[in-house]
Amino acid sequence: MKNANEGAKVTRAERGMLSRRTVVQGAAWSVPVIAAAVATPLAAASGTPWNVRITSDCVLDVGGTGMLAPGFRVVADSPTDPIPAVLPVTETASGTWSMTLPAPIIPLVGTVDPTLVPGAELAFGAFSLGYASAIVAAVLVPAALAANGPKVSGDLWVTPSNLGDYLSPPTFTRSYSGSGINQTVTLSCTWDISRDLQLTGLVPGDNTYWGYFGAIVPPDVTGVPGYAALNTLIQGLGVIPVAGPLIVSSWNSAVGSLSPELEMTAVGNWTDAAPDHTAVLSNLFAFSC
Repeated sequence: MKNANEGAKVTRAERGMLSRRTVVQGAAWSVPVIAAAVATPLAAASGTPWNVRITSDCVLDVGGTGMLAPGFRVVADSPTDPIPAVLPVTETASGTWSMTLPAPIIPLVGTVDPTLVPGAELAFGAFSLGYASAIVAAVLVPAALAANGPKVSGDLWVTPSNLGDYLSPPTFTRSYSGSGINQTVTLSCTWDISRDLQLTGLVPGDNTYWGYFGAIVPPDVTGVPGYAALNTLIQGLGVIPVAGPLIVSSWNSAVGSLSPELEMTAVGNWTDAAPDHTAVLSNLFAFSC
């Protein structure tokens, strides 16, 4: 990222600039997404009382039909005070999902972590990256259909092609609860990416928007790169007496009910008379207008 915002959830400057990515056009992304934002405030003249704020809601009226879609709106509340010619905005998509599986102590597995057979760590990592990329891709078509409102321009969302395309690379973690045969393990993955937008020529009393029109749905888990290898590995555990069938059954159930979340956050990188420069769409997959 080019900028860093002290109010962001992650210190973007520490992660470095995102690599150049290939814009994908005309095809649905394979992964959904959720957003958070970052940037360095744009300096404003001391004492200038102009006020530009960002809100999130059902901001798009599709073709004047009254059909609404989620997005962000920027409002210049001050009716007279001059506003900078260009106002930068950083929009971040943050994704997360988790699944809970039984974690019985299985000496036959022969690993320090009783829930993972040899090779499972890498398999889960590959699946996590593939699913994160698929979630990101799910936003492409809705964003393209909605387009931007007047005076909004900037980077298009792109499908990540490698870890360098993520602001926060997919992170795979495990946590345990219970004990013995009743112990369970929760496998979780989080990540985020971002893009830069610019508001140009906003005048006092003005407003504009951008949003996501169309079906924004989680990707099909079974079609995600890395799923087949991981599934084959786990299905192979079915031969382990007693615990094996339980693990396989729980995995099949978890995959069928996997419910990722995608949060979109927009941050205005400027300093004015008010602090309300951040807006959030808490879960784009479940957002209803």
